[in-house]
Amino acid sequence: GGIMMIEDPREAAAIMMMEVARARGGPLTERQAAIIEEEIMQAFQFGKADAEDLSAHAAWVTNNAPKPHDTMRKLSQLIVSSPQLGPKEVVDLDAMLVAVSEAEGTPTRDQLALLQVYRDRAGLLT
Repeated sequence: GGIMMIEDPREAAAIMMMEVARARGGPLTERQAAIIEEEIMQAFQFGKADAEDLSAHAAWVTNNAPKPHDTMRKLSQLIVSSPQLGPKEVVDLDAMLVAVSEAEGTPTRDQLALLQVYRDRAGLLT
């Protein structure tokens, strides 16, 4: 039920970044965590403590979330239909997700598949 309760696009974006990071397999790496927090601070003008809190919350949600593809679909829809987000924010989030996918080198097939879920929903060409 946790995913259905999400309404804040910033929360959705953080969870989507966490899903992309985790799609690499294995636990979150320090580098992935650092990039997620950096993206949160830049995109949302959060301080370090708030970025760490949101990142920790996103990690908790992804631990308890349904399948990653389902999570990405649901949250992508929230982002795309959000009245406060325009085309720039939609493209910015794509860049954020790509940055996370490349944190540990070339993205894996699973990571690219999640990126594609977002791009399909957002109508972004790859």
